[in-house]
Amino acid sequence: MRTRRFTLAVPDERGFPRHGEVVLADRWQPELGETAPDGDSTFRIVILSQPAPPSARVLTPAVVVCAPSRRVDAPLAIREPPATYAVEGRAAAPPFPVFSPADMASYAEGRILAATPPRVPAIRVFPAQKGTPRLELLAQALLSAASAAGNESGDRFLAALASALTAPASPEIETQDRGKLIAKLRKTLRQADVKLQHADEESAASLARAVGNLHFVAEAKSADDALTEAQRIFAEPLAFAEAVFLCRRLVADPPSALELAEMRAYLAAAAIPDSTGDLAVDRRVTLEQLSPAALFMEPHRFDGMRATFEYFRKRFIGAYRDHHRRYWDGCGRLLEQIEEAEATARALIRLNSISDLGKPVGLNALAQYQDMRTSLAGCPLDEALQESLQKTPSCPMCAVTLAEEPPQPAVADVSRRLKRALGQQQSRLSTAAIRRILSQQKGERIEQFLQVVQASDLRGLADVLDDETVAFLRTLLASTGAESPLLETLLRAHPEVSEESLEAAVEEFRRLLGEQLATQRRSDPTRPPRVVLDPRAASKARR
Repeated sequence: MRTRRFTLAVPDERGFPRHGEVVLADRWQPELGETAPDGDSTFRIVILSQPAPPSARVLTPAVVVCAPSRRVDAPLAIREPPATYAVEGRAAAPPFPVFSPADMASYAEGRILAATPPRVPAIRVFPAQKGTPRLELLAQALLSAASAAGNESGDRFLAALASALTAPASPEIETQDRGKLIAKLRKTLRQADVKLQHADEESAASLARAVGNLHFVAEAKSADDALTEAQRIFAEPLAFAEAVFLCRRLVADPPSALELAEMRAYLAAAAIPDSTGDLAVDRRVTLEQLSPAALFMEPHRFDGMRATFEYFRKRFIGAYRDHHRRYWDGCGRLLEQIEEAEATARALIRLNSISDLGKPVGLNALAQYQDMRTSLAGCPLDEALQESLQKTPSCPMCAVTLAEEPPQPAVADVSRRLKRALGQQQSRLSTAAIRRILSQQKGERIEQFLQVVQASDLRGLADVLDDETVAFLRTLLASTGAESPLLETLLRAHPEVSEESLEAAVEEFRRLLGEQLATQRRSDPTRPPRVVLDPRAASKARR
């Protein structure tokens, strides 16, 4: 897809320059409406030369796409003398193309696609009497929409902060001064820090996290920065307000605030899939009822909150213990399956140790096999699980959750990969053994054929492969030598030696030895060269 890109600068609502990009493209592509502007650009305006399909959608807020009602013949070429494309006195480079009246009419009758429809009609952006579209109108509309969205979000966080800091009084007066709200938040945090210093470290951990997050907000350089930080840390204004209410409750009554924070942390950490049905619903309802705002406004409800939590925890512990038992029973059966692959894994390890077979295979499968033998071995904590679940919503030893199931697919995959890797090594061994048999000069062809058939069938090798067999295989494969071993080369040149050919055979042997020694000397000058003629000696030297 051909594209041309231009830079466009426009002032925002406060007069600050904002830079964006204008992209001229042949036709619609989904990524045009799905990807954010490049680099430091704050917006992107795309102008297509062909009508956009009905399915075209723009999902990124900072992007707008202009599509004509009919094809524009050559939008990517400057068809008139180059003109400076200026917006609010700022020139963009390179020169922007000039459109014909027919082209401008096509865009004016076309579509403007955006995540939020701009309040600028196409006919204003593409006026018939001008040759250059007024893209600054679209850019400013994008900036205004983004600013409004940011202000709306900031206003909601501001309202949440005002409500949490001034309750039970009305927050209307306080919201008029952001600086006063942030100052009041800092004061509340200083009081909360004093209370935390006198609390037990373990029980105060959950509450300390909430207070710490609020410190990031309160320590911002300005009130606007503080609200921006709040939007970054908290998922929604309600979560921001709940943290402030919890902080205020800590100042008023540390024991109830600490206990409420512990209960909410337990609920948040309990991993309960929706497939559990009522238990998942109970968790959400309980978390809603254990609201810091509700506790601050109505402290007398705390006993009821505790009872609601205890009811949930009792049900959860029962469900968790049943799941924990079923999970490890299933893992025990999987452990039996994985142990059936022990002979395969052991044979693969031994064949991998034979360097003449080539690069080891199945190393990842072997590592996962060893890990699974450990991870499936079981959890030692069973009888004492009841007590530990009173504090944390998962087993402290295995950390299994209600959402986890025994890894049956993974076990089957590892077993399959081990067998495949062993088969690959057996194939290598069979090929090497057959090559060795066929290189022998002795024996009838029928005997060689029978040996080849036997060498090609290694299905039972995994059951009999031990260290002694591996040592034999190393010797066997080592005896095959290189592609043209010295003695085999000599035998081919002089299959028999008579008195007449003795001198020639000796000279050929001398030449071959000299070449081997010279080759070794060149490859490793630090070691004295030598030629081992006995394969068994070579095997012993390697070991």
